[in-house]
Amino acid sequence: AGWAGLRGGPAAHRSLPLLLPGSAAVAREAGLADPRARLGQRPRGIWSPECGYSPGLADIFAAAGVDHFLVDEQTVRAAGGHPYAAWRVAGTDVVAVPRDLEVTNLIWSSRSGYPAAASYRDFHVREEFTGIRLWSITHPDAGIEHKGGYDPAAASAQLDRDVAHFVGARGVRHHAFH
Repeated sequence: AGWAGLRGGPAAHRSLPLLLPGSAAVAREAGLADPRARLGQRPRGIWSPECGYSPGLADIFAAAGVDHFLVDEQTVRAAGGHPYAAWRVAGTDVVAVPRDLEVTNLIWSSRSGYPAAASYRDFHVREEFTGIRLWSITHPDAGIEHKGGYDPAAASAQLDRDVAHFVGARGVRHHAFH
């Protein structure tokens, strides 16, 4: 299906299940308008913040032309479903697609994913007077006194390795479940 394409998300990263329907619709519209303005295409899918869902959100998504959204794979497991299968929301044409946490963690986790690579710039540590980020991650738990200097060439080489690994890992995962 067309689920591999562009996905939008509500404005301001609000948790949609906690919003009143009118507020959720406004957040959804603002989030879907942004990719259209920037990329010339309105997404058909949505990544709801924190993969949150509550009854009624599928109707809000459908009203905007959204035909699929991501949910947390643990939500699907808790409901007795398989985390690698998409599920149609009862009474709608909208499909819930479980997030693949193993793949997500490759690009999101600062402890076990690519963001933890030693050569990447440490965005949490700044030089005291200028605020410039001078150091590499070196190790996620390293104090500033144990951090190495940031080397753009080393970070670029690490990025190339990480992209190749991600494409390979995603390809293996995709073929294993399709």
